[in-house]
Amino acid sequence: MDGIARSLHLKIVLLVLSVLTLMFGVIFFVQYQLNAKHLTNSLKVSAGHLGSTLEKSFEIAMLSRRLDEVQLALEEIGREPQIERIFIVNKLGEVKVSSDRTELGKVLQISEQTCQVCHRHKPSDREESIIVQSGTERFLRNVNPILKKPVCGKCHLDDVRVLGVLVTDISVAEVEALADDNLRTSFILFVMSVLFMGGALRIGFKRIILDRIAQLRTAAGKMEKGDFTASVVIPTQDELGQLAGTFNRMAENLRRSLERIESARAYLEGLINSIDDGVAVIKRGGTFILVNDSYLRMFDRQDEDRRISLDASIGEINVFHGEWCQEEKKRCNICQALETGMFSNRVVTYHANDGTEKMYESYVSVITSDENGACEVVEDLRDITLRKKLESQMMQTEKLVSVGKLAAGVAHEINNPMASITTCAEGLMRMVDELQIEGDNKDDLYEYLQTIRSSAFRCKAITERLLNFSSAQDGEFELADINEVIKESVRLAEYDISAKGVSLNTRLTPGMPQVSLSRVTFPQVVVNLLLNSLYAVQRGGSIMLRTFARDGKVFFEVEDDGAGIGSQDINQVFEPFFSTKKTGEGTGLGLSICRTIVDNHHGEIAIESKQNEGTKVTVTLPANE
Repeated sequence: MDGIARSLHLKIVLLVLSVLTLMFGVIFFVQYQLNAKHLTNSLKVSAGHLGSTLEKSFEIAMLSRRLDEVQLALEEIGREPQIERIFIVNKLGEVKVSSDRTELGKVLQISEQTCQVCHRHKPSDREESIIVQSGTERFLRNVNPILKKPVCGKCHLDDVRVLGVLVTDISVAEVEALADDNLRTSFILFVMSVLFMGGALRIGFKRIILDRIAQLRTAAGKMEKGDFTASVVIPTQDELGQLAGTFNRMAENLRRSLERIESARAYLEGLINSIDDGVAVIKRGGTFILVNDSYLRMFDRQDEDRRISLDASIGEINVFHGEWCQEEKKRCNICQALETGMFSNRVVTYHANDGTEKMYESYVSVITSDENGACEVVEDLRDITLRKKLESQMMQTEKLVSVGKLAAGVAHEINNPMASITTCAEGLMRMVDELQIEGDNKDDLYEYLQTIRSSAFRCKAITERLLNFSSAQDGEFELADINEVIKESVRLAEYDISAKGVSLNTRLTPGMPQVSLSRVTFPQVVVNLLLNSLYAVQRGGSIMLRTFARDGKVFFEVEDDGAGIGSQDINQVFEPFFSTKKTGEGTGLGLSICRTIVDNHHGEIAIESKQNEGTKVTVTLPANE
């Protein structure tokens, strides 16, 4: 039964066979009934002919009143296998002549069953031949009325129309046997026809329908496995051929639709993965359904972990969930958004595997929700480490600006006392010359005053250079000797150089072409480069300042034998706030300011460095012709 339930062709074959069986059964039944009726009618016709023949044959003998001849004739005829009996009864129902002598003189009553077959109907509705069932006996009874003729008036004086009845009983066994034989033959033919039709239907149905359906099923199976190149070839124009064409067009449309979907998915995936912020979609229950590469990298995961992370728990990737949500009163903002259905944001600190400390800002918004709360939320995780660092450095820069302004103010205020000290020292020196002081005391006093005077002038020069260096103005450009500008700038760093015990060597080529520069801003380049080299070298190290001219350009180089810069950082040294110094020892603005000043002088600045071998910075300025 399971096989039939799963097989279309068996269902159709059984249906067709059932219909054919019913149809042939009806035809067989009708044919059997018609055949039996035809045989019975033939027997009735034969019986009628026999009765008419006997009636005419007995008419002469009856007129001659030779009843013994009629009796002998009936007995002879009664010996035939098909003849059950033949007898003649008069109008009173008395058997006068019979093929069975034992029935002679027997009187038939109209109330008998065999008589009621006809006598229960009106004379006009009575039949001459009927089938009679008497106990186990079935026979055809043919009744021929013996009508009164004019010649019969000699004996039969009364006025009656029917003188008697010739009754012929013919056995129907042979006819029924023939009908049964026809029934068996017809049934065998019926069964053979049904079986033949079933086999023909099975073969034809398989070749015309099943084989083609099998092609469709095979192609559909390939489509189920993702092969949308499968097609069905049915070279007919019937319904199945049209279905195959529709199937092929459907497969092609599906293939194109999937290509468009895959293209859109790849585009969206690439778009999401191109975002610097970490993006993740989390469904209720705390599992990921979408994660981009940036999100994984923020937690030291590889890009290839993205597909593995789908359907993963939050705690498997997001460490903040594991740290906070273990305590009942604490919740990460993802869980807060899922529980409350409200927007949530938070700034968190993450310690990466490389030991660095990173700061992330997490924004969690609800995507979909139902009566039970949020269904899906999206987290935007933004790395604000650089921003926080820049904010800190900007604060440090503002402090340095304030200190610079304070230093400029202090230098300006010192200039006046220094001028007074210088004036007083010069006055005392003139008074010493006028005083009459003998011995070495006069020389010592004069030398002290001379030292006070020169130191005051030196302090005044330092404060003037400090004012020029901290000036917010770019200053006017003028033709100048770059060697002189470098010498003046070096004096600002002399104390730091001598305090660290570093050897400063200068190779300033004499007779250099003049350059157009600002005496206010360009010294900052010299000082910044010197201080950077001074930071990089160890005590006892050396710094080389070098100038030379070539091809209409003036070159200024600062070279040291310090720690150098790694190859991974060399391309970022001119970026604002990038520094290789320890935290709190630099702002990362020195080289950026230098490049800006050099660019304003229409020059170029380049850096060469190797780890643990030293650094060389070259400033190129156009020479004035």
